[in-house]
Amino acid sequence: MADQIQLLQELVNFGRYLEARELAHKLKNNSDLDLQRVDQLLALSLSKSGSPEDALATLDLTYRRNPNDPETAGILGGIYKELFKKHQDSKYAILSRDTYSKNFEVTKNYYTGINAATMSVIAGRAIQGREIANAVIQSLEGNELGLWELATLGEANLLTKNRERCVEYYIQARKIAGKEGVEYP
Repeated sequence: MADQIQLLQELVNFGRYLEARELAHKLKNNSDLDLQRVDQLLALSLSKSGSPEDALATLDLTYRRNPNDPETAGILGGIYKELFKKHQDSKYAILSRDTYSKNFEVTKNYYTGINAATMSVIAGRAIQGREIANAVIQSLEGNELGLWELATLGEANLLTKNRERCVEYYIQARKIAGKEGVEYP
């Protein structure tokens, strides 16, 4: 059954959202599976295919059950971001920022942290965004850095207006991406 969740993940990764939604709906009837992951991937496929309202309805209960899970919070924050882009309503930018920020406060997960920082700036809270970006930098520097950590440090330094460090981290991330053959959606 784990193969089915892996297949669902691959369908989402390759932009095959209709197939992902169909498989996710079938999997939701199987109590042997990690239904939280199925809901996450279903919500991603809905949001990425232009239905962020349906994605929100799908993920809301999962998030309320697991508000400290960085993956769920990250997906929900992204859904709110899509709703903001779609409706140009600042309440969604604020909901996105708050979802990411609450998770970062609890988990110190750099993914939700950098998104909280960026969405703070977008929502008109540049000082708060820079403070969060500095916290992300502090949490990552000195650790072993892979592609996504380097890209995150690039974005965090961009938000803190440290152009030199920003460029340095983005160059390092690009070098790793080239070596690993990373595909970008």
